[in-house]
Amino acid sequence: MIFGNGSYSVYVNAVGSGGASEGGLLGNGYGGPADPNVTTEAGDFVYNYSQPPTLVTGLTGSGGGNIVNISFTGVEGATWYQVWVGTANAAQTYYYAWRSSTSLVH
Repeated sequence: MIFGNGSYSVYVNAVGSGGASEGGLLGNGYGGPADPNVTTEAGDFVYNYSQPPTLVTGLTGSGGGNIVNISFTGVEGATWYQVWVGTANAAQTYYYAWRSSTSLVH
């Protein structure tokens, strides 16, 4: 998982053959910190990076058949890239995938 700067809480829902957990802070079966407004309980963490990576450049995309080829110039400090492909005019059909910076062709 990749997160931006901010305070976060971790909640876990246990699921087994009898179904999911019941109860919890919001009655939704998730166990975690007792108060979402307090950021110092067990299950809370804070990310405070000095600066996010810059935007990628040199972006191109082409498709044919069932294959889409996407190319871009990576940026310093990026460890993952989220590749997003959407339909024209901000329609709601989209596809995305996460790719590690070490798994990309350089």
